Amino acid sequence: MKKLGPWTRKGSRIVHENPFFRVREDDVIMPSGVNGTYWVVEKSVCVSVVAVDRQGCVVLIELYRYTSEQNSIEIISGGLEEADADPLSAAKRELQEEAGFQAAHWHQLPSTYESNGLINREVCNFVAESLTELGVNQQAEEGIQRVVRLPFSVVMGMVDTGKIVDGVSITAIVLAERFLAKR
Repeated sequence: MKKLGPWTRKGSRIVHENPFFRVREDDVIMPSGVNGTYWVVEKSVCVSVVAVDRQGCVVLIELYRYTSEQNSIEIISGGLEEADADPLSAAKRELQEEAGFQAAHWHQLPSTYESNGLINREVCNFVAESLTELGVNQQAEEGIQRVVRLPFSVVMGMVDTGKIVDGVSITAIVLAERFLAKR
């Protein structure tokens, strides 16, 4: 048994596993004292990158998301891979792979959780500045339809009006906007 705040985990087992995530089923004593079962989706750490060019435009990608059955406009993001030394290395790799850019200046923002009532995935958020376009990317492999650069104010408007619906993107954009406004 393991005490976790007001919860107690009595036992745990993996009920599903694939290359992208696994599902853990825990036998618990809930804060109310009642015995229960809690399922946790376990995913590796991921990174998100709000890439801002010298004109103050944000680099966004558009791709079709199978799960929501719609096109989605998002920031750069992705999971850590074995070759990544740390989240910053992964962020640099993702920026190049998904959008074909590299950045001279990086700022780490607070980390967040994707959906901490269900998923244990930590998101390491970054702002990337002083961009250089490399012209080389893996957009086809990633399913990316296009890369766009839009003024930060337009991107914030897209968040406000629901044109950007990806939660990881929204969180990172708001964190980046607050960070950049303080400078």
